Amino acid sequence: MEVSLEHTGPLACKATVSVPSATFEGKIDAEIKDAAPKLKVPGFRPGKVPMKEVRRRLDSTVRGRVARDLALSSLSEAVRDRSLSLAAQPRIEIVNLRPGGDFRYVATFEVLPEIEVVPLETLRVRQPIVAIEEADVDFTIEQLRTQRRDWEAVSRPAREGDRVTFDYRVMRGDEEVARKEDVALVLGEETNLELECLMGMTVDETRTVAFARPISDAGAELPGEPRPALTDAAPVASSAQDTEEEQVAARTQEIEEQERAEKDAEPRREVTVRVVEKPLLPAVDDAFFDWFGVAAGADRLERFRTSVRERMDLEMQTAKRRVVGEEVVRVLAAAHPVELPPTLVQVEMRELWERLNVDPGSVPSELAAAERSRIERRLRAKLVMQTIVANESMQAEDSRVRDRIEQIASAYEDVAAVRRLLYADEERLDDIERSVLEEQVFEHVTAQAQASPLQVPYQDLIAGKPLPEVASEEIEPGAHAESEPAAQHGAQLTRRETESAKATSKGLFGRFKGLLGGGSS
Repeated sequence: MEVSLEHTGPLACKATVSVPSATFEGKIDAEIKDAAPKLKVPGFRPGKVPMKEVRRRLDSTVRGRVARDLALSSLSEAVRDRSLSLAAQPRIEIVNLRPGGDFRYVATFEVLPEIEVVPLETLRVRQPIVAIEEADVDFTIEQLRTQRRDWEAVSRPAREGDRVTFDYRVMRGDEEVARKEDVALVLGEETNLELECLMGMTVDETRTVAFARPISDAGAELPGEPRPALTDAAPVASSAQDTEEEQVAARTQEIEEQERAEKDAEPRREVTVRVVEKPLLPAVDDAFFDWFGVAAGADRLERFRTSVRERMDLEMQTAKRRVVGEEVVRVLAAAHPVELPPTLVQVEMRELWERLNVDPGSVPSELAAAERSRIERRLRAKLVMQTIVANESMQAEDSRVRDRIEQIASAYEDVAAVRRLLYADEERLDDIERSVLEEQVFEHVTAQAQASPLQVPYQDLIAGKPLPEVASEEIEPGAHAESEPAAQHGAQLTRRETESAKATSKGLFGRFKGLLGGGSS
């Protein structure tokens, strides 16, 4: 096999590969011979079809399949021999497939950058220092009371904290096109800007809800925006004797009629309140303690608060690991400002918008830039972490994988059955192993880097608030500041979009699975 490799850009390559005719034709002959006994041809018994007829029928199909497989395998070998790693699937163009000549093709592809990991002891990783105060325990107990609240109907207007049950319908003119009854919503807890009109409504009151502009409909008219002037028609003149005032009156009437017609044609949504209820929080008494399995006794309240604090501490440790992991990603990316393959970034961006079901053309440029920055940061961190794994010959520790499986299974009633399912599901087990390995890399980095303690309020940590942005002068020389997600750029994703975006970060090693079989990964 002859390979001519040309670098057409910092991470772009073009390979011209030639496979000897003997090798190529030999593979085709072998496949045709294997397929011959199974070929069914009218007039011949299975296995008795003349080889000339077998070749006539199968050559084209087999030649194409062998060419595809041989191109991929030979390119993988060529890339591996040169210690390169593909960043995405290559684009292959067949140059010669004719019998009697060498099989030739041209492949264009992008490769991952080579990473030289900086000394980890030169990095500075902020680590949250969190104290659980008595006020935090009080707040958590109030949340537990809220979770077990009852409701009592009231006749006053709805206000924040109330549960409102309402009917919802979509009208087009006088025609009802959709309806949903007995929809319940807790005002102030379940964010829905369109249904803010429920605030202050009373039982049996009906209001119209304005349609929100969908993000994919960038050209739609927003409620409340001035309607564009009707410039495509000349002023109406019924006759030469019409005065200017009559023309203005006629034009005004035309506009009003057109607006009424458009209003009748547009769908409108209406809500009718059926029930308004105020919350009734349970008292912190023996019945409340019974709900949480606190044994009776004189110090029952104190033991309940201790139990709550212990649970809060577990949640705090989980949140701290998450924050430290995000900090390691930020630090590694800032310390290794390598160029990324454009195709890889584009694929990540496209997958993000597809997951969110968003039209990229409708996304504000500021938000798109913030998301691209976030993706680039995580891709850089992935590359560095994979290099650390290779350099340190790290593997997911079996004991930690078992502990993680037990942790997941313990949340279900039939622990043994869930445990068996997790071990039997190779894809799920692979996800768990990658997650464990990711945590091991985080710990490896933080153990060697300089720790920079940072006081963080418990509520901020549990709420998932990011650590304060790092000023450019605080970043190590040669590194560059990375933008935080869109929420810090004045543009915000919806809660659904934020949760979906967070889901993309599970397992930093998932993106390159199947593409990093060899070379410097």
